[in-house]
Amino acid sequence: MDPRGTKMAVGILLGLGNVRERELARHPYGAAFSLGRRHQMGIDPAALNQAIDEVTDQQLRTARQQIFDASQSVEVVVRTK
Repeated sequence: MDPRGTKMAVGILLGLGNVRERELARHPYGAAFSLGRRHQMGIDPAALNQAIDEVTDQQLRTARQQIFDASQSVEVVVRTK
């Protein structure tokens, strides 16, 4: 995944992208969620966009290996009585 893909993946959740009004009208919950989450987390969209733009491919590869490596997985078992 490249930085642009990362921005697209998280951008919608955090209100970082330029979403068309037509899309906002179709998904008002998504718009409210992203704007509320951004406010709740104290995210400065301009600063986060710039930081994402500065992420290198190598940094993404390293994060992917450290976070999503098989050694980082867990198993969850849910049972009911």
